[in-house]
Amino acid sequence: LMDEIFELITDIEGELDNANNCLPEYNANSDTRSSIDGALCSVYVLKEKLEQISHKVLEYDMQDANHWDG
Repeated sequence: LMDEIFELITDIEGELDNANNCLPEYNANSDTRSSIDGALCSVYVLKEKLEQISHKVLEYDMQDANHWDG
């Protein structure tokens, strides 16, 4: 499940990057570019949090396995 969520977040990141790259460099698009940049920032934070959760789950699983082994 975590892999699926991470993959979806990565897809969203790519789509936002593409939108940002396809947006013409007009002053009228500055608000749109700011919105895309804000969404990308949120995606980066979300990916980081998901990685932290994934590491904590892995640590917990390893501790739990060691508890039952020893």
